Formats: sequence, structure tokens, C-alpha cells
Amino acid sequence: MPSGYETSADIGVWYLHAMRVWFLLFLLLASNVSNGQESRPSSRPRRGSGFDTVAKTLKGRVTRTTIPSKLMPKEVGVVTYVPEGYDVKDRSAIRYPVVFFLHGLFENADRWVQRGGATMLESAIADGDLPPVIVVAPDAGMSFYCDTIDGKRPYARFFIEECVPWADATFRTKSARGSRVIVGSSMGGFGALRFAFTRPEMFAAVAVHSAAILPDDVSAWSTRAQRAMGFLAAEIADVFGDPIDPVRWKSVNPLHLAQTLAPEAAPSIYLDCGSEDRYAFDDGCRQLGDVLTERKIPRICEIRPGNHGWDYLKDAHPHALRFLGETLKKAAASRATPGSR
Repeated sequence: MPSGYETSADIGVWYLHAMRVWFLLFLLLASNVSNGQESRPSSRPRRGSGFDTVAKTLKGRVTRTTIPSKLMPKEVGVVTYVPEGYDVKDRSAIRYPVVFFLHGLFENADRWVQRGGATMLESAIADGDLPPVIVVAPDAGMSFYCDTIDGKRPYARFFIEECVPWADATFRTKSARGSRVIVGSSMGGFGALRFAFTRPEMFAAVAVHSAAILPDDVSAWSTRAQRAMGFLAAEIADVFGDPIDPVRWKSVNPLHLAQTLAPEAAPSIYLDCGSEDRYAFDDGCRQLGDVLTERKIPRICEIRPGNHGWDYLKDAHPHALRFLGETLKKAAASRATPGSR
């Protein structure tokens, strides 16, 4: 124990911080062994060389850039993808649907490329399951896609007020709701559901994997969930408080937001989670599916074999891409029908 910790209170503080460090190290080792998603316990994940290696295998073009922001303390990093043919001059009048991909905790936008997301997307396009699309994957750090309590990093506002408009202004997107969808995994699933449920006029569909869905009542969390979120409390304290503020948590929790989502305004909804999810998010997935059913809001809710992370996504993500493709194709067919809007 370091010097300077003399009282029992001091010792308790030191012990709590030490336990959190050991827990994060455990997550790192466990993720490396399982090749899972949350593989770097850091709010600043390192950019990996695997990005460039995978990028060279793609038919479309991926780019790292930044989004200017008047809301955030600095520009926000983003990875973008445009499909094959986007840069061909005689196709310069063609516009494309846009997919927003939200990454998980301890990740950055690079992971969508590094871990196979872009490759799976191109396979879906080649198989006809998904039309050619533009993808925008913004960096979100450890934000849970929420504004911080002190208001200094209003990420939710940034995404809605700056990121989405930036995509429409920068790329040849089809900016109508029917051509805009959102997908996320883990923390990104939490964010995708929150945005889709609070701004359903902006997104035609939402698809999530292993979304960080837990009950409104913090005391009702499972032992697994309490242990994980408890040790992560210091990392997300600026968003939810430490200990987690039940009122603030409930205000952004997709499980609560679904209870006020108007059925006639709801986007198309796809949920899935691994049956062995190490954070117990499979319980939350089932609960959200039940809430939506009670409110007579159509949804697909699947519990598939697997744990948590990109190993799970390798099997699950193609299902979500097919679902999103069906939504985008219906919107395109509707616009092509005489008299439709």
C-alpha cells in the first residue's frame, strides 16, 4: 500500500481503486483470450495497423477523418465508408442510404473495419441482402452516447445536431428518414436504441447486438451486471454518476424509453444477444422485447448462442444487415411507386 493512507477511510479508498484496476486488467486478459469486443480498458483505444490491412481488401473506400464540432471540446474522429462506384464520375448524381454504426466500450470507430464489420457489409451488398450504402462510424470514447453531467461533453447533442447533418452535407446521402438507419453493439447498442427511440423521425430502423440494456431499477440488476457496472463506475462517472444516479440512468435507458415510444412512430427494430453474454445483457434484450410486444410495437428479438464481442458479431451481424437491407429496400420501393412520397 502506498504511503499517505493512514486512516481506515483512506485505506478503503485505496482498496476500492486497486480493485477497479485489477478488474479492468482482468477484462483485458479475458478479452484477449476470447478475442472479444471490449479488448482495451482505456478511454483512448489505440489505433491499430489492422485498419489499413483490411481497408486494402475492400472494394469500397474507407477513410479516417474528423467532424468539426461547436458542442464538443474538439473535433470528433470518424471512420467513413463509401461503396464501390461512389467515386466514378458518371455516377456522381447517384445518392445512397446511410448507416450509422456505433461502437462499443473500450473501442473506437476503427474496430468496425479491423474486426470485420466493413467486410461483412460488403458481403451483404454482394449477396443482394443490402443495397450499396454509406457508413458513418463516429468515435464516442466511454460516453455511452450520452451528455456528461457537467455538460462539457454533450455527445448525444453532438450526434443528433452535428454528426448526422455533417454526413448529409459531406456525402451524397439520401437524407430522408426512410434511407437512414442506425446499428450498434454493446455500448453502441445502448446509444443506437436511445437515439432511435427518442428521435424516431430521424431513423427508419435500428439494429443492435448485445446492447447494454439493464433494468431501470439499479438494485434489480443481476449479480453479474452489478459487479461489471460497479467496477466500471469510475470510468463512466461523468455520464451516470458514481455511484450511478438511478434517475439519470432511467432517463436514458432504452428499456424505459421504449415504454413511451409511440407505436405509430416507431422505427423498425431488431435486437439480438448471446445466450451466454458475460454482462447479462441477454436478460435486458428479452425484457426489451417483452416491453415492445406489450406496446404492440413490431420487433425481431433473437437470443443466439454465444458470448459478448466481435466473435459473437461474426455470426449475428449478417442477420442485422439483412434486416436493415429489407427496410431500405421497402423505402426505395415506396418512393418508386407513383403517387408515393
